[in-house]
Amino acid sequence: MTNDTDIREGLDDLARHYHDILRLLGEDPSREGLMKTPMRVAKAM
Repeated sequence: MTNDTDIREGLDDLARHYHDILRLLGEDPSREGLMKTPMRVAKAM
């Protein structure tokens, strides 16, 4: 079974990937409206 640390690390990895996806789509991931989006999407998955 996985522990909370493993889950958090997995979320951080996913969030980094979603951050990159936003950037590749031409968005500015550091823009105020998008700053929390990568982690929100990672948690939703």
